[in-house]
Amino acid sequence: MLLSSTSAHKGRPQRHTIVQPSELRPVEAIANLPELTSRNIADFIGNIDGTEESDEAALRFLATYGLVPNERECPECLNASLHGVTTSTIVNLNKLFRQLTEQWFERQIEKNPNFLLGGPGKIVEIDESHMYKAKYNRGHMLRRKSIWIFGMTERHTNKVAMFRVKQRDAATLLPIIRAHVKPGSMIVSDAIPLYIFHEFVPPYRRGFYCDDESIRYPFRKSTVSRQMLIVIGLLIPILLILATELFRTLAWEKKCEQEFKTYQVRNHSVHRLIVRLYCFIGYFFVGVCFNQLMVDIAKYTIGRQRPHFMDVCKPSVGYDTCTTPDVYITEFTCRSNDTKLVHEAQLSFYSGHSAFSFYAAWFTSLYLQARLFRPLFSRLLLPVIQFLLFGGAAYVSLTRVSDYKHHWSDVLVGALMGSAIGIFVALFVAEVFKRREIPSCGPTNEFGLIRMDRPDNGISHQPSNGANTVVSTQHVIVSEVDPANQRLLYPSPHHHHQSQDDRYMDHY
Repeated sequence: MLLSSTSAHKGRPQRHTIVQPSELRPVEAIANLPELTSRNIADFIGNIDGTEESDEAALRFLATYGLVPNERECPECLNASLHGVTTSTIVNLNKLFRQLTEQWFERQIEKNPNFLLGGPGKIVEIDESHMYKAKYNRGHMLRRKSIWIFGMTERHTNKVAMFRVKQRDAATLLPIIRAHVKPGSMIVSDAIPLYIFHEFVPPYRRGFYCDDESIRYPFRKSTVSRQMLIVIGLLIPILLILATELFRTLAWEKKCEQEFKTYQVRNHSVHRLIVRLYCFIGYFFVGVCFNQLMVDIAKYTIGRQRPHFMDVCKPSVGYDTCTTPDVYITEFTCRSNDTKLVHEAQLSFYSGHSAFSFYAAWFTSLYLQARLFRPLFSRLLLPVIQFLLFGGAAYVSLTRVSDYKHHWSDVLVGALMGSAIGIFVALFVAEVFKRREIPSCGPTNEFGLIRMDRPDNGISHQPSNGANTVVSTQHVIVSEVDPANQRLLYPSPHHHHQSQDDRYMDHY
């Protein structure tokens, strides 16, 4: 029995205790509990399954450490439910556990500032998260105050380390990994190609001619920064995919739901909208990884200098004076103190901005062409959207030349590679045209002009030999769903005095 009864004075309600007074512990004792993991947490607070046993375990845990009152007056609490634990109590408990967790991490770092994770044959998982905070959850996401949290965990032991970092680039994260991960560890991350190339593959070191004007342009900030490109380049395709699938599900397929396949996960039914979003957005991100991997391979194996290389590097030879313009200089030292800019100045070929922009444009355009099998409101809407996608990709690519970040050939190759990967992923990986899912219950009329062969109203002509011949002519049929075509006149060779209204042909 979960609750025990205590004697009550006459006239007072009987009080009940959740746990025995001898079992009560101070709240600080939670920090001394055995290491909590996803495997043993149910032993303390039960499972999230709504059963009476789990509710009893959670209520006993909260009462033991004084997180909820131990004494109750409600007789119905004898059924071991969580009556009396309000929403405000849960919110306060959430804040308390967050504070305890933060204090625990701080104490661990103070005790052992040089701790190490992993080891030979052990797996260390790393990831980063962008934390936002805004009052009343209002304001633009990109304008909110935010921080980056970089975390590492050792698989199978659940040892965890987290760090607050200013940014998540390789120059910031790699020193943390070197300081707290033992040599020989296997690092697993969703951005593993970036870490591999930055850690183990230094860019190819090229020489230069001191009179090479193509690498003597001034350094400028990017018109389209990397962060802006990632946010916009990911957000626009995802929003277009989401809007397309929502429109298909709520508008086009409302009367044809019985024709589509149903999906089951264990004993639960999953709506086809969720499955479609998971597939198409997932394939899009797979292509993003393919594209970025190809960009990194090219940049680090070719190592071409950017147009502003001389301005950023300030090499010790051939920068101030050029006395031997025909000598290919390979022995030089960059005098700049900004090692990050010097590193980036050797990664010109090919343009990652151009490749990513054209990949997103091609994948999204082919997806829209396949999934929107009927025109939207106007025949020009879809082509305009596709044109804007390619126009945006072209703008991003051209700014890389005007900002002196890439040579024109870097941008051209990047556009070709991004286009090739986008077409390949859309047609052969995502197979968007094989997944069009065109229902048979849609409207039978087509949009726009259709050329059809029809008998000319059964009119027969009597030739000289007496045989009947049916003359077949081509007519242009105009659909009523295209307002622009309603003014096309249908001339009739047999009725020359018909009214103006009769000369307009509507095909139903």
